[in-house]
Amino acid sequence: MNIQKAAGTFFRVLGVSLLRKSYPLLVNIRVTNRCNHECIYCNVPHRQCDELSESEIYSVIDMIEHQCVFINLYGGEPLVRNDIGNIIDYISKKNGIFLSLSSNGTLVPDRISELEKLNLLLLSLDGPPAVHDKHKGQGSYDHVMKAIACARARNIPVVVMTAISRYNIRHFDHILEKAREMDFNVVFQPVISGAQDNSEAYPPIEEFHALVARMIKTKEPRLSSMSKKTLQYYLKWPHHVEDEIDCLVERISCFLDADGSLFPCTSLCDIDYGSNIRREPVNSIRPCGINRAFRNLSKTHCNQCWAVDSVEINKNPFLLSALKRLILKKV
Repeated sequence: MNIQKAAGTFFRVLGVSLLRKSYPLLVNIRVTNRCNHECIYCNVPHRQCDELSESEIYSVIDMIEHQCVFINLYGGEPLVRNDIGNIIDYISKKNGIFLSLSSNGTLVPDRISELEKLNLLLLSLDGPPAVHDKHKGQGSYDHVMKAIACARARNIPVVVMTAISRYNIRHFDHILEKAREMDFNVVFQPVISGAQDNSEAYPPIEEFHALVARMIKTKEPRLSSMSKKTLQYYLKWPHHVEDEIDCLVERISCFLDADGSLFPCTSLCDIDYGSNIRREPVNSIRPCGINRAFRNLSKTHCNQCWAVDSVEINKNPFLLSALKRLILKKV
């Protein structure tokens, strides 16, 4: 990041923190809904939509490059796009943008040369083979293990995201053991309802609280991507309700859906397409562009949130510190 962009980012962060300004510093781009897995807690692959083209994604990048400091490409499974390597290459040439990609790992070994310009690869690991495969599909555990090994062999930093459910909560130590063995960090959160009602898969409350309390007490190094305040917040799951969250997330980030719709957070982005709930507030970047759509996003009125990256931003008093933890993941 050059001095000019670094200075601009610093003053934008001050504007967000002190003057309640809004800037798209963190942009999540869902490049496709298509996926080669069917996870038990996600219905995104069943959504049909007209995806943004490669040139439309380039236009988005061009519009935000002077403000944005972090872009995550996700899906669906982003590696099913034939042009994903071109998109990664295009973003990697932009000044001062930290680039990550979220994947289930299946296609990582085959496309590893296209991923070498990533600053971070985000993968999903939910437990030992039988447990992970229950969440993700038969054979998926072997795929993600190969993906981690392949990425680390190329010195691509890896962070694993674990969704804690009633099926894997007693197997979290397996994930930590693999993290120490294969040199990656871990973040976790309870399974949440967004794209579909996942309440049947929620972990037992007391067991989840006990797991979080143990992670706080042991100060597990492989969980350094999660702050103590975030972990303490999860001790309140699922009953903590505020009058309304003063949400920093919607002032510094946005989620661009595969069809060009823009949302202030992932929870709104992932409300079931098939439900009778309108996914509001929403703006399309067609034809107004992402900056105007971002400015026109309505304020949310949430009274609780369990998405780990959102919690990390909202529960840390110094936004710069939260951004550093979120973007760098301490890797």
